[in-house]
Amino acid sequence: MNSLTSKIVLTLSVILSPVASAVEMPEKGSGSVLQTPMIDLVKQANNKADHEKIAARYDKEIKRLLTNSSKHEQLALFYEQTENAKKNTWRSKAASHCRIIAQKIKEVADETSALANLYKLAAKDFDK
Repeated sequence: MNSLTSKIVLTLSVILSPVASAVEMPEKGSGSVLQTPMIDLVKQANNKADHEKIAARYDKEIKRLLTNSSKHEQLALFYEQTENAKKNTWRSKAASHCRIIAQKIKEVADETSALANLYKLAAKDFDK
């Protein structure tokens, strides 16, 4: 693995580690200190409501991911528009890295969306 790839993997692991834990965080107004871990929800899912709950949890995660991706795009623009950005190679490199991170996070959001859609389809199967 080259140096750039190593840095990207490390950065993504730091950024995306909340993906796994985000589903563990309490929902606002839920009255619950901790939500049921996603793995437990998946293992216990046996009806339409269970599958809809999982899909809704993934939908929330998609929104968080897209917000994070957008923030990295904004950072990239900042680095590019900063005075002397063309002369300052670290700024152009930072912009490039931010764009890569934004794209990778978007890809994770797309995969999460596909997973949410599978759970929505699974929920509909209970109507049959």
